[in-house]
Amino acid sequence: MQFQASNSSLLIDSDMAILQGWFTEIAVEASLFGIEILLTASTILLLYQQGLRKSPMRSFLVAACAIMCFNSAITVVSNRVFHIVQIQSLANPAYDPTEAMIRAQVLVVVVSRISYFLGDLIVVWRTWILFKGEILPQRILLFCIVQALGCSIFDAFVAIRAFLIEDDSYSPTQEIFPASLIFTTLVATLLIGYKTWQYRQSIKVHLGNLNRKSQVEQILVLLIESGILYCIPWILTLPTGFVSEKYTNSVGEFMDVITPHIEVIYPTTIILLSHLYRTQEDSLLSTISLSAPLEFAAPAPSSQSISLTPVNGTLDGDKESQEVSGGNSAMV
Repeated sequence: MQFQASNSSLLIDSDMAILQGWFTEIAVEASLFGIEILLTASTILLLYQQGLRKSPMRSFLVAACAIMCFNSAITVVSNRVFHIVQIQSLANPAYDPTEAMIRAQVLVVVVSRISYFLGDLIVVWRTWILFKGEILPQRILLFCIVQALGCSIFDAFVAIRAFLIEDDSYSPTQEIFPASLIFTTLVATLLIGYKTWQYRQSIKVHLGNLNRKSQVEQILVLLIESGILYCIPWILTLPTGFVSEKYTNSVGEFMDVITPHIEVIYPTTIILLSHLYRTQEDSLLSTISLSAPLEFAAPAPSSQSISLTPVNGTLDGDKESQEVSGGNSAMV
């Protein structure tokens, strides 16, 4: 949006409406960015306390979270620059804010696409670990990563080109990127749902129907629910080219402000909650690794024990194994 100042008045009604929208955007973005900083700092501190030298995966998670938070800071600053230069043009009619606005928009496009891809990497990696050794799910997840990377690069190119030629008209190609993010998240969520069902069936075979969910099942359900919630903002961005301009100027533009920050909040929240859940005592499993591959062994003829092997590590992939026998658990 740009100001339409008239000669008779510094601001006309449409300009005031734009300013009011900006103030609301700033308040929402500031709140989300504050949540990002809190979650990112907590996640990095938790991972650091668990040790980074012996765990490349923890190091990757720390780096990814830090980069995404830094990119969000760049996005916040660029959005403010986008607004400030337009306000400056009101005080100085000779000043043309177009170049500064384009630079700010291009910078937001680049850093946000990097964050989106890193977020997809974390989501796919977490699901990948659950299916270690299973070729078909891993091939599906690999396809998700490849298409996510391709769509991110393509969308960045299309968006930057539109900014440079000052073309703000709708193009169907704008729907490719959000559809790609939704596809990746839904595939990962469905695979986690399948693993949750598989785990539940194994528990029923060995221990019958339990009145409450085990810790590992709670974490898997958390991943499913968060994946569904994460898709909602992206679904709201899809109708932009098929609905009224009023929808585009209200919901569509607010989604453009919200989604870069949700992309950071989502993976950091999941990482943090996964670690916190792992420290709680559970009557079925005293300690369980969320990102470990779950392989459900068939019941032995003379034993009623459940074996979840191999647990190929905590959230970072360190090796652990776990046995539950008669409701008691022991780390090996």
